[in-house]
Amino acid sequence: MSKIRRLSVRGIRNFGDDNDDALIRFSCPLTLILGPNGTGKTTIIEALKYAMTSEFPPGSEKGKSFIHDPMLTTTGSVRGMVKAEIVDSEGKSYIVARTIELSKGGKRNNFKTLDSTLTTISRDKKKKASITSRCANVDEEIGVALGVSKSILNYVIFCHQDELNWPFDSGQTLKQRFDDIFNSTRYSKALDTILKLQKELQSDIRSLTAEKKTFKVLVAEVEDKENKLKDQKKRLDTAKEKISDIDKQLDPVKQKLEEVQQFHSEYKNVQSEEEKKKMEYNMHKDRYDKLKETIKNIFDGTTEELKELVESYDSTLKEKNFEITENEAEVKGISEKGNRISNILATRRETVGTLKQQVKDHEKRMVRRNQLLNDALKAWNFDAVESDVSEIEVKARTKRLEEKMRTLEKQVEENRLTMQREEKELQKEVDKLRSNYSKIESEKVLKENEVTEIRDEIDAIRKQITQIGAAGNKLKSLEQKLQTAKQRIDELSNALDVNSVKADIGDKIKSRDKIEASLSAIDDEISSLHKLSSLTAEFELKKSALQAKEDELENLKKKHGDSIKVLLNIQELEETKLKDTLERVHQKLEKETNSLTREIQAQERKTTALETTVRHIESDIKKKTIELRNDKEKISTVCDYKDFDETLLLQSTKVKDLQDKRGIYAYQATAYKEYVKRLSVKDPCCPLCHRNFEEQNKVADLIKEIESDIIRNQPDRLKLCERELATEQEKYDNMLQLKPIVEKVIQCEENDLKVLEEKLKKMKNGVAQSKMAVKDLEASKAEPEKKLLLYKNMIGDIKFWDRCIDEIQQSKRVVRNLEIQMANAGVKTERTIEEAQAQRESLKTSLKEIRNNIDALQIKLSKHTERLQDARATYNGLHEEQLKIHSDMQKLKHLKDKQDDLYAREITVGETVEKLRKDLAHAETQLDSRSRQLEKTKTENWQKQEADRKSVSENAKRLSDLDKISDEVNSFVNSNVLEKLANYEREIETYKNSLTELMDKKNDVEQTISKLKEDIASQEIKKRELLDNMTLRKIKETLETLREQYRKLNEKLKNMDYKEMMKKWEQLENEKQTLLRQRNVAVGNQEELERVIKQYTHELRKEEYRSARQNYTKKCIELTVQEDTITNLKAYNKILDTAMIEYHEERMSTVNTIMRKLWKHVYKGTDTSSIEICTEPTEQGANKRNYNYKLIQTKHGCKMDMRGRCSAGQKVLASIIIRLALAETFCKNCGILALDEPTTNLDEENANSLADTLTKVVELRAKHQKNFQLIIISHDEKFLQKLANLNNYKQFHELYRKHNGMTAIKLSAFNEPMSSLLHIKDEDESDDEERVNEVQESTSGTSRDTSSKKRYNLDDNEDSRPPAKKKYCFT
Repeated sequence: MSKIRRLSVRGIRNFGDDNDDALIRFSCPLTLILGPNGTGKTTIIEALKYAMTSEFPPGSEKGKSFIHDPMLTTTGSVRGMVKAEIVDSEGKSYIVARTIELSKGGKRNNFKTLDSTLTTISRDKKKKASITSRCANVDEEIGVALGVSKSILNYVIFCHQDELNWPFDSGQTLKQRFDDIFNSTRYSKALDTILKLQKELQSDIRSLTAEKKTFKVLVAEVEDKENKLKDQKKRLDTAKEKISDIDKQLDPVKQKLEEVQQFHSEYKNVQSEEEKKKMEYNMHKDRYDKLKETIKNIFDGTTEELKELVESYDSTLKEKNFEITENEAEVKGISEKGNRISNILATRRETVGTLKQQVKDHEKRMVRRNQLLNDALKAWNFDAVESDVSEIEVKARTKRLEEKMRTLEKQVEENRLTMQREEKELQKEVDKLRSNYSKIESEKVLKENEVTEIRDEIDAIRKQITQIGAAGNKLKSLEQKLQTAKQRIDELSNALDVNSVKADIGDKIKSRDKIEASLSAIDDEISSLHKLSSLTAEFELKKSALQAKEDELENLKKKHGDSIKVLLNIQELEETKLKDTLERVHQKLEKETNSLTREIQAQERKTTALETTVRHIESDIKKKTIELRNDKEKISTVCDYKDFDETLLLQSTKVKDLQDKRGIYAYQATAYKEYVKRLSVKDPCCPLCHRNFEEQNKVADLIKEIESDIIRNQPDRLKLCERELATEQEKYDNMLQLKPIVEKVIQCEENDLKVLEEKLKKMKNGVAQSKMAVKDLEASKAEPEKKLLLYKNMIGDIKFWDRCIDEIQQSKRVVRNLEIQMANAGVKTERTIEEAQAQRESLKTSLKEIRNNIDALQIKLSKHTERLQDARATYNGLHEEQLKIHSDMQKLKHLKDKQDDLYAREITVGETVEKLRKDLAHAETQLDSRSRQLEKTKTENWQKQEADRKSVSENAKRLSDLDKISDEVNSFVNSNVLEKLANYEREIETYKNSLTELMDKKNDVEQTISKLKEDIASQEIKKRELLDNMTLRKIKETLETLREQYRKLNEKLKNMDYKEMMKKWEQLENEKQTLLRQRNVAVGNQEELERVIKQYTHELRKEEYRSARQNYTKKCIELTVQEDTITNLKAYNKILDTAMIEYHEERMSTVNTIMRKLWKHVYKGTDTSSIEICTEPTEQGANKRNYNYKLIQTKHGCKMDMRGRCSAGQKVLASIIIRLALAETFCKNCGILALDEPTTNLDEENANSLADTLTKVVELRAKHQKNFQLIIISHDEKFLQKLANLNNYKQFHELYRKHNGMTAIKLSAFNEPMSSLLHIKDEDESDDEERVNEVQESTSGTSRDTSSKKRYNLDDNEDSRPPAKKKYCFT
């Protein structure tokens, strides 16, 4: 069950708008709240109701007077907040916070409701979620959490004090509140909505029927267009077959043309091959001649000898290159070692520069230290030192300065302590004077307040004396009023004979009962007549329905009789059910058809697999053909693929020649230099031909010519040769990359394509055979399919056939039963329904008149009783006022004596106040004098201490600077910088000598490498000449091979008959053109048919045609659904109405039972034995959904309206009991009930009885509902004390006024608790117990479910229920 955990209020009514919220923690099962009038007890109920329902209390001007008035605050606006925490039945916590604001305006205050927030916290405190009124309905969420409706919260749980007696409201108001509690209005609206919906659906059926007919016409148009479209598609298939036949005739012609084209291509290839071989022969011949001219010494030995000679040159060159590599490695090592030494030298030079800079900085620091030392010595009046002072003297002088500094600091500290002692003495005197001043001042204030209180008390006594004097004058008039009131009571008692009126009411009630009995008999008669009339109408209706079903069955026989005979193989058709028999035939046909279909599908799958294989083979052939053509195109950019090897060999030869040529140009300069060197000696001879030169100037000219050629032409020749070599080398590399492609082309032409073509032919034969098998199977399948089509066309009507058979048989049975019922109806009257109804209307009119007379008499009697009670109340009030005046007159002498005593006391206290004022002035003068003296002394001492601090800080700074720079000097001396500087300079000189030796060694090795390279160049020239001899021999062999190939190609061209093949090609081309013309005509027909088909398809895709069937089906479904919906709504309407009546009667019975038992235990009077709520259905024919409510009391065995016939105390008791009963009945998931001032107008006996009963209710409810929570708010401390004693509950919440007049809440305790019936837990104990019992809940689920359904039994004498089954009862 849900409960309230805590409530905090701020800025609401008398709860001030300050920072501290007024907080109440509610306990289970009882919370007591005590407070005097005006402290805001009812405000707590209003705050709870506002937090749960967001409704403001009645009479609060829509919340304006609910919030604290801003006129009583210093700010321009007041913000009120109500915050409550509740716990639902599952243990989740909900914190709702609502805020309102009232601000000052011009003519009126501005009120607005701010945001409302609801925070949900899970039971384990791990999950937390918040919503506001902007995004959700907070009121509905709270209602769900509490488990009750808003009307229960307003009228039962948190009923306002002004609305406490709502069960005694007028009939219409009471009816409205009970309707809210029962949610009757909601169900009545639901029933009205259902009736309205039935009418709307009934009107929609006519429009749906018209739409259905429209869509049926559209469906017919769609079927016509679809038939035309099917015919055009058949013609299109015929045209496509004709095109396919022409294509089949074209295929062999195209194949023959391809063969001729292939022969033509082969002829052209052989022709181009012949020309290419001829060109290659001529190219190799030219190359052979050129190479032979360039070689000066042609080798005459064998090829093996030539190869051995080349290899010997290679070994020599290898040895010299190895020697060069070793020397270069040595040069590299020398260079690396030199670099390391250079790096070390650079590092050492940098270090030396740093050390020299440190020496210079040390000299500067020495000068600075001496200067600082002299400044300090002068400040203390010591002699200065010279610039060449020793370190020992510096240390001695520094020590003297430090001793001087310590002496100064000690003197300053002694002066400070002296000044501090002087200030403390003065401060003690000032404090003593200030204490004396405060004492006199407080005593004066107390005496002045005492004078004010005495004067206020004198004024109050004076007013009382005046009022008593005025009241004494009223005594005579009061006695006259009392006499008048007594006469009025006597007149009213004699004005009406109550007994005769009651006798008249009894006679009228007897007459009413007789008329009601007559009405009941007539209703029975009318019901019998209605029953006979309905049976007759139903008999005629069923009979006509039977005839209609027989006609429908005959129509079905005419429609499908022949087809059924064919399917069942019978001669005559009987009126029996056919669906099962036809189903068996259908299953047999389907089994046969499925078997054939599976065979066809298997054959088709085989055909599809073969066709797929054919397509894959054709695709592979096509891919290989395209790939072959692309590869040939790549190769043809270089040469013909058939002569690729010869072309590659020629290109290799050309690259080698260019490489030799480049080698000659590369080493030409070295050879020329050697030649010039030999010419430069005395009496030179030619190094090549060994001839002598006759004149010296010819030698000089030759040397000049050679040198100019080396300088001018040799680099250009070398670059040109290198460019040509790069071009030819790239071409040769590309040809090497094409070699695998050439091999692939040859393999594809010779093997792969032929294998694929043979496989393709074999697969096509398999496809043809498979298609023939499929046609044979489809022919076998046609007969069972025809029968299946007959079955499908009639199966819908066959189901209708079986249904008609069943309905005819059922209708015959119904007709026979109706005949029997009409015979047994037993209607004995001879008059008509109209005559019976007329008599019933006449009796109703008489009954209504008698009821009106009874009501008039009862109203007359109740008004007389009310007037008599009012007169008696007036008399009692006047009598009480008279007694009060007599009592006040007796107090008058005592008040005058007290007034004289107060005057004397006022004079005495006034004299004391004057004396205290004089003493206060004298004490204030002394205090000011001493305070000024203290401030002056503090100022002078501060100035002296500031001067001492300044002197100490300046001297300390000098000594600190001197110590710092002395430390730096000592650090330099200890680091041995000068010694390190000398060592580094010696190391630098050593590294310089080592570096010079390494550079000399490196130059010698580089000269050796240069000489070895010149020797290698000379050897390369000789090797190149030998390689040219080998190339010359290879070219000669290639020329002989090319000559033989050219001869063979020439003979092959002569053997080909090229002219005959070209004539055959012309014939095939003419045949191909004829077939293509025929095909174009067929394609034109096909395009026209496709256009027509496209037009029909486009029309059928229009929305009106495309969705015609769907819309027709949809309208049929909608029409059927509408009719079924109307039927269902009628049934639901009837069931809901009946259920609502039963629910209302059951709940009202429960409420009245609880009310009778509670009244019996609470009320101690003997006049009223019980109370209950009487319900009367409103006059709405057979529909009894609405009720009128009346609170009835049983008085001396007679039931009567309690309104206007009970005392104020009885009203309070009845209202509380009704709320308890409603809470028990409707608050299954909510254990909260708040009672505001429950003892209002109750005498002591009934108040005690109410306390006992509430205690028993708490005990019984708390025993089975752990979250039950009764909140009682009262100013009657005695009543709350009794409740606390009975429940052993010491604590209660007390409301009191603070010094500013605002209300505050504190937790108090009663002093003397008595024996208890149960233990009350506060909120924290309850939460702890919930956590402890979580484990037990799983095992006690069954017992808890049972106990939650228990209701307390308040009847002591209920013998109808065995004692063992009593849940719990009062003792």
